[in-house]
Amino acid sequence: MASPTIVGSLTTIPKRISKIEPTLLSLLSQERKLDKVYLTLGKDKFENTALPTFLSKYKNVEIVWVDDVGPMTKILGGILREINPETKIITFDDDIIYPEDSVLKLEQASNKNPKSAIGFAGFRIGKFPFYLSNVSNYDGAPKTQFYNFLPKPEGSKSDILAGYSAILYKRGFFPSNEKLYLLTNLTKDKNLRRNDDVALSAWLSSQNVDRLIIPGTEILRRQESYENNLSGNGWEFFKTITGAIRESEKRGLLKNRESFCWYQTATGVPVLIILFLIFALILLFLKFIYFRK
Repeated sequence: MASPTIVGSLTTIPKRISKIEPTLLSLLSQERKLDKVYLTLGKDKFENTALPTFLSKYKNVEIVWVDDVGPMTKILGGILREINPETKIITFDDDIIYPEDSVLKLEQASNKNPKSAIGFAGFRIGKFPFYLSNVSNYDGAPKTQFYNFLPKPEGSKSDILAGYSAILYKRGFFPSNEKLYLLTNLTKDKNLRRNDDVALSAWLSSQNVDRLIIPGTEILRRQESYENNLSGNGWEFFKTITGAIRESEKRGLLKNRESFCWYQTATGVPVLIILFLIFALILLFLKFIYFRK
């Protein structure tokens, strides 16, 4: 039997597994049908959890049991079950409704850019103290903030691909099953474990795989997206992602960075304001000293 050419892979946690059916339906209703959907579950987390009965009616959904490695668990089902290096693996989040053309657009872009990972959202990192310029692609996301950029029709290179929007990889971008620890060991760092977007993109960078963002139909975040979610806490998310970036740099990853203007970053304008205030305070101090003479 021929190996599937394009598969989906996602994970969830016990308190959310009973709520994932709308997401699964959006994956199974794609214009370009997925050959298989792997629902990857951490054995230790689900030890005392009964799986919902609705899962059994979806014959194209296969449950894969693995040792949990945090959010990166989502891709392990596809990696472990597929061996053809050209098989396309698309990762999804469990709290999103995906438009019907998501898989088709990712596949078309991959066919044009066969050596790239493809997503609909992500970040350019920048360098200290100027961090993060991003593409957001969820319903109601701000499009006009100074630190947002829009991907070109043919796609724009990025440093980090954002997992919530769906990302297409190829099996050959990752280690063999026997050497999968080279990837999963990244999650031993607490920040990389919590931020699989950075961990996976850092790995791709180390393998000289480009990360490409393409325009896509907005996704719909479900209510679960905002319940105890890291990305729903702005400061905690920023602190964690910058920690994951620093850890990746320490390990010699994320070597290839996309250049962009400092004022297009999330920290660019605040840093400029701080520098202006410091300069104004220095002028006031000098003025005070001058008039005391």
